[in-house]
Amino acid sequence: MSCRIELLTIFALSCLAGVGRAQSTSPVAETADNAIFVDEFDGQSLDRNKWNVVLTGFVYNREEQAYVDSTETVYISHEADAAGTDGVLVIHPRYRAGYETPEGRKFDFISGRINTRD
Repeated sequence: MSCRIELLTIFALSCLAGVGRAQSTSPVAETADNAIFVDEFDGQSLDRNKWNVVLTGFVYNREEQAYVDSTETVYISHEADAAGTDGVLVIHPRYRAGYETPEGRKFDFISGRINTRD
């Protein structure tokens, strides 16, 4: 019985040996040469040449919000939210009880949904 406990202890310790170790990787320099996609959000509004705005056509994952194209829900901030010289993208959901989409569907929340252009 004690041999079994010793074996279980050794097994458990060997399983935990790698836990908590961070893998060392060299950082990748952020340059235009190796970037796949960059948006510094340095303009006053969302760059529609880089981003698509998705509107509610159908509900994703049973979400209870309508996706709208509005600066109330998707905007660029250069205020306290932003650090440095660039802005930040803000997606701000809002409570709008009984909001009705052009298709006649009702939601209590509106939000923004975007994806990158191909």
